[in-house]
Amino acid sequence: MAGEAGEGCVVKAGQTAAPQPASALIDSRFSVLPNKPAGLFGGVPAFVAEDRRGQFADIVALQVQRGAPSRARLANYIPVRHESLLSPIAHGSLGSDTWIIAQMPPGASLASLVTPWTGNALLTHVLRPAAAALERLHMVGLTHRAIRPDNVYLAPAGRAIVLGPGWAAPPAMHQPAAFEAPESLVCAPNARGQGSYADDVYALGVLLLALWRRRMPLDGVSGQDVLRRKLELGSFAALIEDARLPQGFQEILRAMLAEQPAARPTAASLTSLDGIHERRVIRRTMLRASRPIAVQERIAWNCRSLALAAAEQPAAALALLRQGLLEQWLRRHAEDSVLSGNVEELRRLDAAAERRTPLADDTTMLRLVALLDPEAPLFWRGVWLWPDGLGALLAGMLAQPPLIERRAAALLVEAMLAREMVARWLSLQMDRPHHLLAAIPSRLAREAQVLDADDLCLLALYMLNPLLPCAAPLCSKVAAATSAEVILVLEAAAPAVPLGPAVATPGSVRPLLDAEMSAFLAARADDAGQETRSQAAAGPELRDLVALARCQRQTGCGPLPRLATSLLSATLPTLQDWPGASRRERRTQLLRAACVQGDLQAMLDLVIDQSEREHDGAAREQAVQQAILLSQTLNDEAAAAPQRQAASRKAAQDTASASGLVCIMGMLLFEMLA
Repeated sequence: MAGEAGEGCVVKAGQTAAPQPASALIDSRFSVLPNKPAGLFGGVPAFVAEDRRGQFADIVALQVQRGAPSRARLANYIPVRHESLLSPIAHGSLGSDTWIIAQMPPGASLASLVTPWTGNALLTHVLRPAAAALERLHMVGLTHRAIRPDNVYLAPAGRAIVLGPGWAAPPAMHQPAAFEAPESLVCAPNARGQGSYADDVYALGVLLLALWRRRMPLDGVSGQDVLRRKLELGSFAALIEDARLPQGFQEILRAMLAEQPAARPTAASLTSLDGIHERRVIRRTMLRASRPIAVQERIAWNCRSLALAAAEQPAAALALLRQGLLEQWLRRHAEDSVLSGNVEELRRLDAAAERRTPLADDTTMLRLVALLDPEAPLFWRGVWLWPDGLGALLAGMLAQPPLIERRAAALLVEAMLAREMVARWLSLQMDRPHHLLAAIPSRLAREAQVLDADDLCLLALYMLNPLLPCAAPLCSKVAAATSAEVILVLEAAAPAVPLGPAVATPGSVRPLLDAEMSAFLAARADDAGQETRSQAAAGPELRDLVALARCQRQTGCGPLPRLATSLLSATLPTLQDWPGASRRERRTQLLRAACVQGDLQAMLDLVIDQSEREHDGAAREQAVQQAILLSQTLNDEAAAAPQRQAASRKAAQDTASASGLVCIMGMLLFEMLA
């Protein structure tokens, strides 16, 4: 990998910086000069930078490629300081690019491999300083994953080495095949994952060998052939080839290049070289069988190479499994009765399945590969990856123009999350590194049950790459790496007055947020998404308002009158069924007032206030019942009126007759007394 600072190299074709202003600032202090390229650092294009406060001299800005995002835990690398380690200083976005500010390497890289190194010099100036730097990283749960000759630099004083940047690109993405252990090398370059201290120790051992021999191990051999040699012969034998090494140096390398990660020495033990030896662990996987097994044209002599052959020829491997030939070979020729029993159990489970489907076959292959090589990463439909490498793999796939890549990425995410293949794979070996158990956020696993494949893919992209800027077309020329920046871009692009009707009809208003923006805002949200789903249940016309109101509340980005105006026409129809005409009118007036103030949360509260809706609905129902009761009373009174009139008439007649009779009797009495 040519192109190191101080060696007069330029940025490779296709890696030139995007157009930027003549001078722009990162972290309000670092000026990036995109017209002054400084080569490649850690495989990433670098440009001259300046600190306007004068604290840092000789600094560069690394331009992170969208298809190869920086480490998700980049901020954790900033406070790590060691004399043999280049750490980032700051990071930020300019335009649509992410930049990382770092110190300029102190000297030339070791890429030429022409400097003669003695055994003592390697131990003093390379092994101990590098191991001390790795120990500092490992103490805080970080890995380097970019130890190779062109990313290791000579310090001026004492010829001690300094490890170059390993955080501006996915872990081990730019590593040569010889520098990666088989369990990492089998993956796509951007799907190798964070790894562990054992991966850094392995790469450091290969670096020592390259410096001793003054040439790259297995130089000129293809990556696939390097992988096969390591699986068949073991890493130490494959890399050493016919070299004759001093006994002490040979033992150190044998320990550092051990096949199983648990057998490699720790960085702490390498700093003192006390008791350096290969740790004693059970090593079934590298035993050579008495005779090979053929998976079509692939020949395997041990279990690890058999796992690779099975992955390359899945149909043939499944046929061997179902015929019982795999378990026979494992028992008779590999002499591994335990593994043979496990494979036999897998065969029985496969035979007990109700019907064979592509999904069932893929699941069986996942289990078979995991059984044959417990150190191997997850295998699914031709893809090898570590779960914590899924984010970088998605970024690389979605950065490609062909739509077929986007569809393949969506299907991969659906299998890993919605079908829970990551969880199934992790359950096969309970001793997996703890960081793999947390590789998939629990919220993302929950969302996988409700989102379709495409939406889930975008959400996973942004959740697993927390520093990735939004890729929406509206954000193509401006910095949009945070929710606040995205919402301000939308506010600036929104019209000052609504373009549609005052009250929209269903389907008449286009969403403000495209799929990229919706996924980005959802991924950057602080809540767990339950509130969002319950609010969105009010109707699809409120989804944009829900997302933007939450963003405004969490970021505190101030009034957004333009966005509020754009959302008003889609929001008003949700009040048309609000109970009570006077209450509905009052709420509509409040909604318009909140729109003028640019308060999206207030607008959302007015239309989704379920308690108030229920209260007003109950009051309306009570009024309706009272009206019905009064109506029934009036109807009853009207129906009884004729009977009451007849009774009154008869009573009046009786009263009149009685009164007349009394009068007659009175007159008669008067006549008699007179």
